[in-house]
Amino acid sequence: MVSATAPASSLAVSPPAKQEPVRAASPTITVETNDSSLEIAVGENLLDALLNSGHAVEYQCRSGYCGACRLSVTHGQVDYDEYPLALLNADEILPCCCRVNEPLKLAVALREGLDAGQGELFD
Repeated sequence: MVSATAPASSLAVSPPAKQEPVRAASPTITVETNDSSLEIAVGENLLDALLNSGHAVEYQCRSGYCGACRLSVTHGQVDYDEYPLALLNADEILPCCCRVNEPLKLAVALREGLDAGQGELFD
């Protein structure tokens, strides 16, 4: 009698290969300034990103009320979840409360005495 199946001991079965999970990189957006450029993650607060990269940006309320962080945009646009109360000209944004969805060019410089990439003085 001939068996139609091979005995289990004679089958060459390889264990499944371990696969590392593929992590998608967070999408980033390029923001150019007078002195440098930086990549910010989608959804990252623009004011925080500018301050952390050493840029000279004044701010007070962080909510769009006072307008202290107002910056001029030379290229690109931003969105707001709620339009800020501070008055803005057509070429101005408030980095404290805007959403960056496309590459931007901003008229802002690094703080004096800092080179690009130095970031905050105190962590």
